[in-house]
This record gives sequence, C-alpha cells and structure tokens, in this order.
Amino acid sequence: MPKYSPRRANNFMLLSILLGNVLVSLIYFTAGYILQISGEAGVALVSLILQPGVAIIIGQLSVTIIPFFVYLLVTGQRIADVLPLKPIGPLNLFLIALITVTLMPLATLLNIITMFFMGIDNNVAEIVGEISQTNFGLAFIIIAIMPSIFEEIALRGVVLSNYRNVDIHKAALVNGLFFGIFHLNPIQFLYAFLLGYVFALMVFYTKSIYSAIFAHFVFNGTQILLVRFAQQYLQHQAAQGEVIPMPDVMSPEMLITSMISYAIVAAIFTPVAVILFKSFRSINRKNFLKEEFETRPLETGGANDHGGLAVSTCGTGGFDSADFDTAHVKLPDADPSTQDGFQGDQRIITAGFVLTIVLYIVFVIIVVTS
Repeated sequence: MPKYSPRRANNFMLLSILLGNVLVSLIYFTAGYILQISGEAGVALVSLILQPGVAIIIGQLSVTIIPFFVYLLVTGQRIADVLPLKPIGPLNLFLIALITVTLMPLATLLNIITMFFMGIDNNVAEIVGEISQTNFGLAFIIIAIMPSIFEEIALRGVVLSNYRNVDIHKAALVNGLFFGIFHLNPIQFLYAFLLGYVFALMVFYTKSIYSAIFAHFVFNGTQILLVRFAQQYLQHQAAQGEVIPMPDVMSPEMLITSMISYAIVAAIFTPVAVILFKSFRSINRKNFLKEEFETRPLETGGANDHGGLAVSTCGTGGFDSADFDTAHVKLPDADPSTQDGFQGDQRIITAGFVLTIVLYIVFVIIVVTS
C-alpha cells in the first residue's frame, strides 16, 4: 500500500468509530461495575464519569486521539507526515473567521431542517447549555478548544492526508461525509457535512491544518458564547422579576417559523460567505505559486512548463490559470512514477468506506426508532 491512500483513511474512520465506541462502553461498564461492588464508595467516581463534561472529554479522546496514535503506530508515519503545519498568517485568519461566521445561518438552517424531518430534539444544545451554566471556562475548553484540535487531527489530518491524491472536491465531499458520520448524531449530520467540506477545502488551499482548527474553533466558540449570552439574558430578566416562557422548540409551528427566519438570514449571508471564500482561495493560490517561484529555479521548456513548475492536467481538465488547483502540482524534474499522486490504488469506495456508511445507517435507524 502506498504511503497515502483513501483505503487507509477509510479504515481509520472505521477504526475510530468502532474503537471509540468500544472504549467508551468499556469505561462506563467499568464505572457501573465499580459502583456495584463498592457501593457508596464508588458513587463519587461514577458521578464524576457521568458528568456531561467528563463524558465529552472521554468521547473525544476515544474517537480521535487514541485512534490517531494507533494509526501512527501501525503505519510508522510521523506526525509531520499526517498534519500539514504551515503557518497561515493574519489575513487568512481574518478571512477564515468571516467565512465561518457568515456560514453559521446556513448551518443552523440545516440543523433545523434535520430536526423537523427526523422529529428529534437537539440534545447537543441542551448539554452545551448545561455545561456552560455550571462552569463556562470548562465548557469553552471542552466545546470550543478540544474538538477544534482533536477532531481536526483525525478528519483534516489523518483522513484528508490520505485523500491528497484524489480530486480536491471529491476529497472534500468525502471528508464532509465522514465529518457528519463522525459525530454519530443524526441532528448534526447535515451541518457537519457542510462544515467538513469547507474545512477540508481550507486545508487544501492553505496547505495547513491550522486553517481548519481555527475555523472549527470560531464556529464552536461562537455557539457557546451565544448560549452563554442567552443564559445571562434570561438570568437578568428573572432578576428583574420578568419570567420569559420557554417555547417548545420541537413544535411544528416553532420549527417552521425558525426555518423561514433562518432561510432568509442564510439567503443574505451565504452569498457573502461564497464571495469571501473565493477571495480566500485566490489569495492562497497566488501565495502558493509565489512560494514555488521563489524557491525553485526557473526553467524553460515545453508547453507544459510554467516557470519551472510541471503542472499535471490529471483530474483538472487542463491548465487554467483562473482555476488553478494546487493539489495537482508536481515539482520539476520529478519522476511521475514516484509521485504520491501517480501510484497506488486511489479508489474511494473500499470495504472500510462501505462498512462505515452501513454502521452509521444502522445507528441512525436505532436512534430514530427508539
């Protein structure tokens, strides 16, 4: 098997889901066993483990970091082989923050649509609100910081690195699909799919996982800040003697009203996000070419030589400076047979891919029918 391949990524996703859930189940089974044999002495330990914040930490470690190190151990790769750690600069940070914020209305709309058609409440929001109200600092760490690092290491690190030789948009779509599955929550699937797709493209164009980590942090951090702001507002109103009745968020009327409201907001902000992303893409393509021209000697050659860069038209439909895809650039004088993009099986549909999809479908059926 080549150093990078979709098969490895798909197997990692399957391992992450299986190993993560086995480890989580084992931890809680052990906690129950301790409680059974120790009685009152084990209540404190079990109560700690069952707290929402601790449960999230255990889950994050089980489905991201532990499989990540298992992957490195099995493949013999280094962290630098998996995680592109190129600095991204303040302009990129600014654009990434704007893109992420302007995509939030669309992400929220997708979340509401899922709730409407599946008839399932968003228990994630309830858990976030509970943790935030108890300890906001802890909530910010485990909701905003930890997932933005741990999940990106797994999805935009291991998975995306193994899709580096696949067409950029196909790779991003699969990454979005896996990101939706990764959460193991039907309510989160659609908007996680969207974010996973965008985050993957950000990594492709910046050649850095820092772009996805920052975007993920901005999204989750903004959500928890909004939850905290709402909590403080309600507390302030209660202190003034005004009790605001909480609406039934799962009522069809409320969901339809929310859908219409967010559809209008998304219609305004999503085009802005698209324009910003195009600017972001253009800037990073120019930066890539500038770096290559500065670090590689210029050569004169045939029609396929562009300032010393041999540009592969494989998967791009020909070279177009207006739609240049840095994922298909080869360095000059390189032997194509030894390039990552020209060796090994690059099929997306593998046994690991199919099993991951099947497991998720079974999981969704269980959740919806239970």
